[in-house]
Amino acid sequence: MSTIAKHKILVKKISRAVAVVIGAFITAYGLESVLIPNNVSDGGVTGLSIVGSQLFGLPLGVLLAVLNIPFIYLGYKQIGKSFAIYSVIGIASLAYGTSIMHHIPIIVQGDTLLITVVGGIIIGFGIGLALRNGGALDGIDMLALVGI
Repeated sequence: MSTIAKHKILVKKISRAVAVVIGAFITAYGLESVLIPNNVSDGGVTGLSIVGSQLFGLPLGVLLAVLNIPFIYLGYKQIGKSFAIYSVIGIASLAYGTSIMHHIPIIVQGDTLLITVVGGIIIGFGIGLALRNGGALDGIDMLALVGI
């Protein structure tokens, strides 16, 4: 394989990783600026992490990272190494993003339907960007891809 071909592959892998990180930060923004301040939970492992964070006072990022470990292993076994690597990058970025965005201003308040729709659009865009580039941000996303 030529040097140019190797360079193109490396650039593609880096750009996919950057897109997964951007998707994770968009998702963290949706969580921290819309859902969490309005006491609306997400689904899946992220939702369990939000509830656990509220109940036990643990940092959301820590719970996100720890509770997704079994799903990363499952994704590695069922889908492959690159998926697991991109998912680790995505979950770590989501955990970090929720930590640094914890005190950002709330963008929507009041109407529960509006909160749910706006939060769903923002979070769905972030998760979709990560999935489209070969990673996942939540264990339930991995289960959906595996087909369980």
